[in-house]
Amino acid sequence: MHYNKVELSHDQVVYVEDTKRYKRQAAYRQNVFGIHGRLQCDDRRTVPACCVKAISIRYPSLTGNYLFQDEE
Repeated sequence: MHYNKVELSHDQVVYVEDTKRYKRQAAYRQNVFGIHGRLQCDDRRTVPACCVKAISIRYPSLTGNYLFQDEE
């Protein structure tokens, strides 16, 4: 995929990345809900790899980082 180069300030790049990250997280939640129904607080399910790939293509990370880690 080729992206058009856009001149943005640092704050705008962070905003765009955060928006895509939130959309990816919502898509993961909707996918799990559609397959498994409502889960309990401590219940975790794995999202199928084909769904992860489709979601990553639909909402790509600008930085290429798809891991959810706490920033220190």
